[in-house]
Amino acid sequence: MIKSFKTFWKELYELQKEYGKWMKKHWKGFLLLLLSSIIGGELLWFFRDNVKEKFSKKDEEQ
Repeated sequence: MIKSFKTFWKELYELQKEYGKWMKKHWKGFLLLLLSSIIGGELLWFFRDNVKEKFSKKDEEQ
């Protein structure tokens, strides 16, 4: 159990090094994707009543 716990942290450290290298190259795209998903979610929450009306009208037409 203790050995697997130690190897877990070593492997996690190795993965984080690779992730850090990737993030140095692609941080702008990652930030753009993150911000657009947060803003998109907020807009969907703000206009949720309008979205529900649109979908209910489509269901009534069919």
